[in-house]
Parts: sequence; structure tokens; C-alpha cells
Amino acid sequence: MKRFGITFIVFAALALAPLLEVLAAVPPEIIVPAEKQYSIAFFPQSIPIYLYKNLPPKAYPDVSNIRNRMIAQAKANPYLRVISWAETDEAFHKSDLYQTDAFMQAQIDMEYAHNFMENMNYASAVSLTKRVIENYQKSNIQYYQPSIVAQAWQLMAYGLIAQHLEDYETHFEVLHPARLAFMELIRLAPYMTMLEGRQSAERVKLYDEALELFLNNEVYRQTPQKDAAALAHKVKSDILVLTRIVEDRDGNLYLELDEYRKDTGKITYHRQILDFPEENQSEYIADVISRRLNKTYDCLAIDISEEKSANDKSNRFALGVGASYSSYMNHPTDDFVHNAGGYLSLSYMFNEHFFIYTEANIIAVLQDKAHELYDTFEVFDFPIMIGLAKDWQWVRGFLMLGPSFSFSSPYTILRSTTCKTFGTSDIECAPSDVTTSRNPFSFLIDFDLGIGIGRESFYATFEAFASVTTYPIENKYFRHRIGLKVGIQYWF
Repeated sequence: MKRFGITFIVFAALALAPLLEVLAAVPPEIIVPAEKQYSIAFFPQSIPIYLYKNLPPKAYPDVSNIRNRMIAQAKANPYLRVISWAETDEAFHKSDLYQTDAFMQAQIDMEYAHNFMENMNYASAVSLTKRVIENYQKSNIQYYQPSIVAQAWQLMAYGLIAQHLEDYETHFEVLHPARLAFMELIRLAPYMTMLEGRQSAERVKLYDEALELFLNNEVYRQTPQKDAAALAHKVKSDILVLTRIVEDRDGNLYLELDEYRKDTGKITYHRQILDFPEENQSEYIADVISRRLNKTYDCLAIDISEEKSANDKSNRFALGVGASYSSYMNHPTDDFVHNAGGYLSLSYMFNEHFFIYTEANIIAVLQDKAHELYDTFEVFDFPIMIGLAKDWQWVRGFLMLGPSFSFSSPYTILRSTTCKTFGTSDIECAPSDVTTSRNPFSFLIDFDLGIGIGRESFYATFEAFASVTTYPIENKYFRHRIGLKVGIQYWF
């Protein structure tokens, strides 16, 4: 049995070594309460690419992949909660009555404006389209369904140009408003172009001028602060990120980001050239955006106390109480004896993984079936163990190893049926049939493996344990206890 005890201790030490190494290398899980997270939204749903006419860009990035990478990066940050497009969709469909009424009125007026254009009543069409655009802007629909608003700007530009063509002298002043209308069309629908041979020369000329202005002046492309504030309020977002890709005259592409922070009420503009590799162009752009956004994420005002995991119990005490069942692997009786006990424990976590554990355990060693154990006796254990723990949300795994000091009350072993029937004082009960142990002290090595199920302060614990008796060995009749425990824990 000495060899068994030594083998058990060596096995426990070898089992602990790699686990300690793995846990030391695993970064702590950060769980931030929802009320402490920053909500972030990405607009538009499809990243626009603004290009010159007849000037091929140096690359054609996959904007869908870029947007997915941006969202995945934000989701990986425990301090951020990404507002999904489904939530955005719900926010726009559940607008307040004022915004809903404005949008519905705009939809109705748009049909009238089309009719005025078809009947060549251009003045009425332009006047009504202005009201349509104003109502669209009240609901911020240009950031949710930009193609709808783009059609209104297109109709506006066509109506103004038609007015000019009706009377060159009287309506010359409408050309610049038409140019500005084309600029808004370009902003919302960069894929819509005016091509020679398919559109009138006046439309193509003004569109090309608008495109030149839009691409050469970054101020025109930036998101207005009042729009960003209204949009953030509508979708209930703390951070807005509006992304676009713009071409210059040399065919180079630039990344442009507008970042709006609700806490400061300010919008920040960023511009960076995209120096494309030969391959993985979309991944390259996503990495550039990630590096840019990481600077924003790193500057978030985070409560330091929330940087630890919600389950992190560093520098906390735990009080536990429970019951145990066990039996001895070495026993002087022919049958196994059953042990029932109860314990009170105290733990202290040094950091997220390492702790010290002590326990007061009272065990009743019950009389065996054949009554070779003359009567029940008690064992009092006081282990002091070092432990290792790991939390996974509501599950907590742990193991412990350490010495235990044990004291027992005297007990008697009977080998004679006469002694069992008539007692040890009977004249026919020979002294050789009676063995009494009055050696109360023993020294053990305890090994404990368990899990806790709970959250924050309260846990239900389930444990399997083995106590190897190391002293004394020869004259100790009950040795090497194994068993199970169940209990509850409260963390202060």
C-alpha cells in the first residue's frame, strides 16, 4: 500500500503539471454586461465605390467581404455590441408617427411628381420633388434605402434641366441646383451614370461636372453631423461607422471613414490610400479598416472594474457547506463500510485560477452488514489544499491537492459471533477476538476533482475525492478513503 500511495501522488503531480501550463497560457475570458457595452452600427448596407468615368481603378475590391470583416472584428470585441441589419430594419419600420407620416407623404408625392414630368409640367414636378426630398430626409431613409431617395434627386435634376431647355434665358439659374442634385444622386447611387448617346447632352454635361466636384472635394462626401446624430438616435447606436471607397485621377483608391460618437456628439473623418497587394485585395482593405477602427475601440471609456470576467473571483472568499459519501479501500471488515459526512469549507482565490482551500469534515463510519465493526465511530478531517480553477460562463471546473490531518474516535473490530451477539463483556468472548484501535491521528494526502454550476455568487458543487493515508500505515485499520461530495458555495 505504500507503493500505491506514492504512485497516486506522482500521478496527481503529473496530471497537474500540463494543466497548469495550459491554464497559464489561456487569456482570461472577458464578459461585459450588456448595459456596459457600446452599441455600434455600420452604414450603408453596401459600401459604395466612387469612380471616375472611363478611368479603370487599380483594383476591384469585394465590398461585401470587407463589410463582413468589419462586423466580425467588432463582434469579437467584448466591449461592443453590433447592431444587426435586422435591428436597423425594425428601427426604420417602427419610426415615430411624425417620421412615418413624412415617409408615406413622400411616397405619394413622388407619384404625382412623375405624372407632372410626363405631362411636361416641369415647374410643378420640381416643386413637388423638393417636398419629397425634405420628407425623405426627415425619416433619414437615405441611409437605409438610398436608392429610393436617389430616384427623387434624379427626378429633381431632370426637372430642372427640362426647365432650362424650355427657356434658356429665364431658367439659366437652375443649372447649378441641377448639378447639386446630380451630386446627391452620385452620393446615394454611384452605379447610376449618364452616358452619351443614352441621355441628352445637357444631362451628361451636368452629371460629369457634378461627378468631378464630388470626387475632387472631400467635404462634399462627408456625412453631415446632424444626419449622423439623427441616425444614431434612430437605431439607438453609440457609435456609427460610415464607409466608402473613392478613386483619384491616377486610379488609386482611398478609404474614407466617418466615425460618429454619441458620447461626444462629434463626427471624425479619416482618409487613407489603399496600396493594394497583387492578391487578397478585399482582405487588405478589411485589415486597413480594422487597424483604423481599433484606434477608436482602444479609446473607448471603459470602466476598469469591468475588464475582468463577470465570473472572475480574484481576491474573493467562498464559504461552502455540503454532504459526503465515502468508503475505505483498505478495511479490516469483510464488507465495505459506508461513510456519511458533512463539511464546512472556506476558499480564497489568489487570482482568476489559483486558490487555497480548507475544510472541516465530520464523517460517521457506519457499522458494516456483518457487524464486524462493533459500533459507528467518527472521523474528523481538516484538509488544507492548493487548487486550480477555470470558469466557462456558468460552469466552473476545479481540482485540489494537499495534506489532510485526520482524527478519529476509538473503534472496535470483532471476529467472533459470540462477541457480536452478547457483547465484548461476555465470558465466552475471547480477548483475541476483539481488536480496539486507540490511535486517533493520521496524515493523508487529499486529491479532489469537481465542478461548480452557477453564476456570480451561488454555485452548486459536485466533487470526487481520494484521501491516501500516508501515516501511520501498519497499525491503521481503515485507510485510503474515496468518495463523492455535493454542496453549495457562496462567494463574497
